Amino acid sequence: MLIEILPRIIELYFKQEYSIKQVAITLGTSETSTQRILKKAGYKLRSPSEATKLAFNKGRAIRNHSPKTLEHKRKLSVAQTQYLFEHDHQFLGRHHSTATKTKLKRRQVSLETRVKLSASCKDRPSSMLGKHHSEESKTKMSQTRKKMYENPTFRAEMLKVLKEWSSRPEVIEKRKLAMARRVRDPIELSKMLSSRRPTDLEAKLLAVIEKYHLPYKYTGDGSFLIGRLNPDFVNTNSEKIAIEVFGGHWHQDKTDSIRSEDGRRKILREYGWELVVIWGDELKSMLEEAIVEKIRWPWKK
Repeated sequence: MLIEILPRIIELYFKQEYSIKQVAITLGTSETSTQRILKKAGYKLRSPSEATKLAFNKGRAIRNHSPKTLEHKRKLSVAQTQYLFEHDHQFLGRHHSTATKTKLKRRQVSLETRVKLSASCKDRPSSMLGKHHSEESKTKMSQTRKKMYENPTFRAEMLKVLKEWSSRPEVIEKRKLAMARRVRDPIELSKMLSSRRPTDLEAKLLAVIEKYHLPYKYTGDGSFLIGRLNPDFVNTNSEKIAIEVFGGHWHQDKTDSIRSEDGRRKILREYGWELVVIWGDELKSMLEEAIVEKIRWPWKK
């Protein structure tokens, strides 16, 4: 259907020297469709410089110059409205219904289309390749996003979309693979743990260590790795003793895995380290004196 209007497009674009935007408005099509029809027919479009010169000679607003002031925006709005009246455009005075606006806003691109778009962009260099946003642009984008998230409706919609996206099987599998790769790399593992803060139980143990000046420091933030293990506390007196605070939910595994007490002790001993485990339920009810004794004399029964 669109190819049938090719003669009319040629007449307007080449003979009457309309811009692509004017042609699209006159014929009720989109600018992209108009450009695609001309290219498929083998016609060469004007270069940006040629389009600018032509617009200047005909007294039209130059498209590349974005409005800088409110007065400039008002003039452009008046000029566009006048143009629509002069050409009696089919959409003049009409507006999308609320239902149509909602459909356009929530329109989802199909998986097949996303795959095609991804494939078409793989060999195409990004327009931002090698470039960086200025600090001013970053600040503006940050402020815009913050304002958007102040809207409860927008925030709820974004959380819903994020939840749906993260629950997809392919996304879960990709995240598992990515996590497995990062865990194997000590540098990446340290980065992952760098934002970690002591839990309530670890904070209780840390307070006792600091109060009684015990030779241990907190390393659960990834600052100290033994192989791929990150103990919660390590001895600072050159004794290879590590302390772990175990929670029942994560470390209740009874097998010889990395989560279990026996599994972690076995790995640490390969590096010449001994492990002291304090279970969370035990730590909650322990007095400070009992904690100090367990740390000072870890092998005392």
